Amino acid sequence: MAQPQTIKITDKITRSMEAYRKVRDEVLLHKNVDPDDEPISFLEYAKYALFNGTVQEKRDIILAFNKQLYIRNRSIVSSPSY
Repeated sequence: MAQPQTIKITDKITRSMEAYRKVRDEVLLHKNVDPDDEPISFLEYAKYALFNGTVQEKRDIILAFNKQLYIRNRSIVSSPSY
């Protein structure tokens, strides 16, 4: 069974999440959606950063897991086993 992992959210990630939240809230307000109805999560921010962020933002997300990660079949995994 998989064990829950602790993610270390640094001040840098917190600031990046806040900047992302501000832009996201503006977009939601423009679409007449209350941003408070859909609070931001680390998962949402990580998904955004990994697809659209800078190299440094991507690096910060990966380092937050504090674990060696591997790429296998175009997926990120925590074990090098095949």
